[in-house]
Amino acid sequence: DEILKVNDKLHIVIEEGDDLVCALKAKGIGTTVEASRSLDRIDHGNQFTNTTSYQTFRLENKGRRPQKLTWEFHPSEEQLRKVEKNAQKDSNRPGNAKADVAQIASVFKIEPAEVLLEPWTAMDFVVKGSTSKVGTVEESWVCSAVVGKDKPCNIYSSQVACNFIVPLLQFSQDMFSFQSMYDPKNPVLSG
Repeated sequence: DEILKVNDKLHIVIEEGDDLVCALKAKGIGTTVEASRSLDRIDHGNQFTNTTSYQTFRLENKGRRPQKLTWEFHPSEEQLRKVEKNAQKDSNRPGNAKADVAQIASVFKIEPAEVLLEPWTAMDFVVKGSTSKVGTVEESWVCSAVVGKDKPCNIYSSQVACNFIVPLLQFSQDMFSFQSMYDPKNPVLSG
């Protein structure tokens, strides 16, 4: 239940000869963080523009050591090319394209973005998405884990997607008031 290098010795007792000692070495692979659902693709389906869409999932640390989890947005190649083009067009502007990469807006958010997950505990995460633009949006998000003083390693890579559509009705007011009156002399017509 842990991703560690393990060294041990196996003692083999032989009745009619010398005992043998074999060195055993093993190393765990993968991650001890388990998701409640597949995180390869988090699809919000069809959602109205200017509303927030939500998806939830749970990550559980089934290991014996605490892990610091961090979710990060990774811009697409197309978004990076746009930033580079804009930087080349506006070469007189101070700064560089790498500084502009941090300003690429993400439609989605994963909350909490960073958390320390103690051993044998779980945390619920919420994926929120909202935009005023019509169309399909797909973004790459990566979850990395740091265990102790180890280097961060990517444990999940997710494609978050949603097709934002325009609602057929657009309200001119935020609130509507209705009044219902009953008159026994005028029964409600049916039929």
